[in-house]
Amino acid sequence: RGGAPPLPTAEWAGESTATGKWAGALTERLGYGDLFCRDMFYRDWRRWMLEKVVYGAVFNLVGALHPKENGKASTHADVALYFADEADEMIAELGYTLRGYMAVTLLSGSTDRLCAYAEAHGRDIPCAVTPESYALYNKLFWENALLSKQRGFPDTCAMHTEYMEYGLEKGLIELPPDAVPAK
Repeated sequence: RGGAPPLPTAEWAGESTATGKWAGALTERLGYGDLFCRDMFYRDWRRWMLEKVVYGAVFNLVGALHPKENGKASTHADVALYFADEADEMIAELGYTLRGYMAVTLLSGSTDRLCAYAEAHGRDIPCAVTPESYALYNKLFWENALLSKQRGFPDTCAMHTEYMEYGLEKGLIELPPDAVPAK
């Protein structure tokens, strides 16, 4: 045994990341068993994960509100190609919210990166906000907006909130019953 862990290839399924004091040791040991694990500083990992949350929130929500004429759901690639201005604006808004709410700043170029990713990999990913996807992506921003309103502060996610309310009103999105505010 011994030697360096394998170098990563272009595609990894089920990619893992380790952070913290022993991340390098864990990454190295997993590499000996031909398992790839990325070693990252925690702050960078957190930005990376929250960028994925923003991606899921924005592209699913914007696409869900723009179904195709044939009744089929738009895809993430459709959002990047035809509704990029809306996606850009919402990404910037949610990035601003993360700075104020969680003290996390997305890396520069995140808007371009997310749109490029959607164009390249989102052709087969239909846009939908379901109770399951809501819990993973939109819940953070939706609940922050509701809490801000309850406490008398302005909504930092105004566009996101407007899209969520419109989607609920028109039946284009579905949320868990406990996530829908009482009128």
